[in-house]
Amino acid sequence: MLCVTLIKYERWKMYDVDCMSISEHALKTPKGLLDVIKFVFTTIQQPLSSCKNQLNDIDKHGTDSKYLFGSKRKGLEYAIENQTRLFWKAQELRKESLNNIDTVSKAVRLFMEIPGLGAVKSAFVCQMLGFNVSCIDSHNLNRLGMELKDVTIPNSLTEKTKMKKIKAYVHLTQKQGSVYWWNSWCDYVADKGGMNKSLPTGEEVSAFHVECVIR
Repeated sequence: MLCVTLIKYERWKMYDVDCMSISEHALKTPKGLLDVIKFVFTTIQQPLSSCKNQLNDIDKHGTDSKYLFGSKRKGLEYAIENQTRLFWKAQELRKESLNNIDTVSKAVRLFMEIPGLGAVKSAFVCQMLGFNVSCIDSHNLNRLGMELKDVTIPNSLTEKTKMKKIKAYVHLTQKQGSVYWWNSWCDYVADKGGMNKSLPTGEEVSAFHVECVIR
């Protein structure tokens, strides 16, 4: 019985320990928040297991890193330049609420200012800051039977329409909540075998996030 209890705890401590460790790091200093944003950029169109190597290259070459392709370079440059403002605005929103849909939507919208971060990856930043929202990426879209267009918010939309769509997205993720999505995503990705063969369990996937952010 004891073994079963310990195994259950280890599996479901992933968000409570790992994601909250990241949140604590991100909320200490603007650089801590920048560490989270930098990590999120490395997850875009790349396997999770490659993120640490990407981050090492970014540490070495800065925004000239070969891994900052597409809008990633411009996005990281923006985040570096605006890290202090983003940090204090995120702090203000956290004080308002971590769960209120309007407040969480404002937090997602805040990070959508960063070039290259759409609603999904902005929500990922917010999730790692403790907000009740989640990253509905390609894996989670498959799990939900949804398509990319269902979570894409074009820049061409009016601000009112953008906020309406962001709120709908936040509402979708809050049906099961950030904890569920973090833990179940880690298990789901670990099951993918070859893509993340160095991260064979959900616990290792979750811990790898911490290793990438707090280095």
